[in-house]
Amino acid sequence: MREPRVSTSGIGHVFGAPTGDYMGITVFKNGSLARERVRDAFGMDWKRFSAALLSVPPGETMAR
Repeated sequence: MREPRVSTSGIGHVFGAPTGDYMGITVFKNGSLARERVRDAFGMDWKRFSAALLSVPPGETMAR
């Protein structure tokens, strides 16, 4: 882009490009597959998985 255009909804980022112009990037991250893999590895349904997460303080690991 010759001029930076910023989303009013807060989606994406605008960076300076090596050419002196600007470049935009929108990144979507979905952790669903990782959550499903962990849930399945422990043989849990979503209710038990959520309860396990809520039983540990934020920032602490469940592995002891």
